[in-house]
This record gives sequence, C-alpha cells and structure tokens, in this order.
Amino acid sequence: MSRPITARMSALSNPVLDGLASVRKIAIRDEQASFGSDSSEDIAILDGFDAQVPQSMEEKRVFLAAMARLMGTASTPSAALTVLVRAYDYCRTFPDVFVLLGMSSTEMDELDILPFLGPQETTLADYLANWMHSRILAALDPLNPASMRLMDAAGALLDRALSSLKEAMDSKDDDRDLMLLAGLAPLKVLLRQPQLRKAFHKQEGVAVVASVLMSCVGDVAPGSPESSPPRSPAGMGVSSLSPLGMPGQAGAKPVILYETGFVVWLISHQKELRPVLLEQRVLGYLVRMLRAKELPSEKLVRISLNALANLTNHKGCVDAMLAHRLDRTLSNLSKHKWVDNDLPVLLMRVSSALRQRAVDLTTWDAYVSEVASRVLEWTPPHKNEGFWRECVSKLDSGDFDVLRGLAGIVTSTDTDALTLCVAIHDIGQYATFHPRGRLVLDQTVPSVKYRILELIEQGETADIRNEAVGAASKLLVDNWQYITN
Repeated sequence: MSRPITARMSALSNPVLDGLASVRKIAIRDEQASFGSDSSEDIAILDGFDAQVPQSMEEKRVFLAAMARLMGTASTPSAALTVLVRAYDYCRTFPDVFVLLGMSSTEMDELDILPFLGPQETTLADYLANWMHSRILAALDPLNPASMRLMDAAGALLDRALSSLKEAMDSKDDDRDLMLLAGLAPLKVLLRQPQLRKAFHKQEGVAVVASVLMSCVGDVAPGSPESSPPRSPAGMGVSSLSPLGMPGQAGAKPVILYETGFVVWLISHQKELRPVLLEQRVLGYLVRMLRAKELPSEKLVRISLNALANLTNHKGCVDAMLAHRLDRTLSNLSKHKWVDNDLPVLLMRVSSALRQRAVDLTTWDAYVSEVASRVLEWTPPHKNEGFWRECVSKLDSGDFDVLRGLAGIVTSTDTDALTLCVAIHDIGQYATFHPRGRLVLDQTVPSVKYRILELIEQGETADIRNEAVGAASKLLVDNWQYITN
C-alpha cells in the first residue's frame, strides 16, 4: 500500500464525516440490477429506513439480515460499497447495534474512512465489506434452520474470501497484503461453523491457507531447537494492528501471520481436516515459525500452540511434530519468561503429548513423518551415513512411497528453498547408498533427475544450486561408492 491505512484515517473529523456520509447515501434501489433476482424485499427494507423512527431489537435484526443477504448477492464492488455505507449509517444511528455485532466504538470509529473511499480504493472497500459482512453473519447465526438465505450469504462470503486470497497470492501489487487480509478476516468468523469448514475444504481452502502461510514463513531461517529462546522484537505484536485488524506502521506481515494462524486453529477443530493440515504442510510451517530466531508476538505463539494442541489428537501429526524436533523447541520455549500465563500451560500440554508418543517412535518413523509433512529441515538423519546405510532400502517399501514423496517435493514448483535443498540432498544419498539407487530412480521417478539438472542452472539460491550439483554427480556416476577423492 502507498501509505498505512491508519494514516488515511488520522485526518478525519466527525463533522466532515457526517457531511460526506449524507452525500454518499445512494438509494439501494439504484443498484437493484447488481443484486439477486429475489432481492426486492431486502431492498425495500433498506430503502424504507427512517433514522427518525426508533426500532426494536428484532427490527434491527431484520434490517441487518437484509444487509447481509444483499452483501452476499452483490455482483459489483459499487453495489457492495453501497450496502456497506448504508450499514455504516445504520450503526451510527443506532449505537446499540455495536453490541449486537460484538464491536467496540473504537472499531466503528475506524469505519469513518468509508465516506472517503474513491473508485481506486477497491481493495480497502473489499476488506471493510468482508469484515462487516462477517460480523453481521456472526451476530445473526446463519446456520439457524430459519435462516437458510443467510446461509447462502455466508457461502457467498466464503467464496469471496477464497477468491481474494487466491488473487493476492498471484499479485505483486502494493495492496497485496490488504487483499490477503480481506480474505482472512471473514474466515476468522465463518470457519467457527463446522458446516462452513467442510465447504471450505471442498474448495481446497486448506491448500490456499497453506500457500499464504508459506509465503510468510517459508523464507524464515529456523534457529536450532537447542538455541537460546527467541525474543519478540518491539512493535511486532499487538501494537501493529489497528482495532479492525488492519496493519499499522509496523507492517502487515505479523498481522497476516496471526490472522492465518487463527484460521489454522479454527480448521484444526475439524477432526477429518487434521491430516489435511499435515498433507498441505501447514503443520511443518507452524513448527518452523516457532523455531524462528525472532517471534512476532506472544499472540502468535499462543494461537500456534493452540492449533498444535488440537493436532496432537492425530497420530500422524504427532509423529511429524517429533520428526521436526518440536519437543526440543518446546523445551527451549518453556525457558522464556512469558507475559501470557496460559503459554506455559499450553507448552506443557503439547510437550506431554509428544513425550507419550516419543517412546515408540523410531528414527525411521520420524524420517517418514517428516517427508510426509513436505516441510524438511536439516534434522539428524539427513546427513547421518549410518542412517542411510541402515534405512536406504526402506525407501522402497510399499510402492516406493517415501522415495516418491521426496521426488514430489523436488519436482514441485511451490517448495520452499530449505525443504528443496534437503530433498535434493536425500535423493543424492539414495543414489549413493542404495545398491541400485540410480536404476531405481530412473525407473520409478525419472522426472526427478531432469529437475535436479535444471536446478543446477535455475535454482533460486546458491544453496539449491550447490545441492543440485552434488546430487547430479551422484545420479550420473555408476558405482559412486567406489569413487574416491
């Protein structure tokens, strides 16, 4: 963004806002063509609003429901903004609606930017519309059997949120971060409902959230599990969020990380989606974030630990945590002096679950779980020749499942740099220690050799290119083990 949102709001004054709001009052009926065919009744409700006539709480709910349905069917940004401005006016007229929506007066004050929005501020308008829409739906319980049209509106908002995230991941515009937040904000409300979590999964929403998380964490250099406790830099915690959850002067990344972590925590409540979080690399990136040399905030640590605590109910997830040496990381974090008194309890809860499983987990089991998580680091097995001599033939088990997993990581176009380096190295180790490694690779996963050769020239980092050179030399030489320096 050209300048922080909080800066855009700082010059507003209520008299000016009141005047601009009255100018911006556009009749909803003028936008009727931009709403669904059955929107006439809802438009009549909004058009008939008279600020001079008191309304009961039930009438206010009816009005908010009409706004929610119209927001859900709006087909143009202009139509959505029109409803949003009307919602703004309505809340200003009846301040007790703040309570109904679970909003503070400070949050509503930030909506005072609405009358200033011009045609070029579409991303900010989308963010505010999604944020307000999700608050209204949360207040009205769209899953009530008598509110099926509200459920349709919730589904429409879910679609818009995912579209915003996908568009943001492909964008290099200045407003990319705000586009991400426009998608994440409503998910924090919608995914509280199990039915909507299932709909979210059917639209491959977990993969989208994983991409957002990887964009923030994939390039983070993880510290050693035994390193000194990380410190939270000043200005990277709660103070970087405005009351509406938008980024302030400290930047957007810590805000996006927290919002994404909150969404992951909500998804982790769904039992059948826990293995999906493992498969889509979310678990691995949560662990990597906790091991970063600097943590953004205690809030982020807390939400990450809550998500991991839910995942300890899934055996595969626990194995992956141990493979990533989360137990040592938690032990290290427990030495930190936390302001949040709940953090030591969460650390103990997750650590206890890991200890119970660690008794039965072998080094090979841990390696398999790490490969399955698709987020690799330089854990001990990768460079341990004893491990490779003993376990290399196990990569052939099943239908060469573990070997195919490694090859898939190398050939994928969205693997982070560290994971890619480790996977390339392991392919080279397989070629070195397996009696028929080169032949098996050519017959089972032939594409991996060509991908490694490409990475010698095209690898994004020097580490990737160096690992590719090392692995390629092993893939192209017969009887590697007999080659001496």
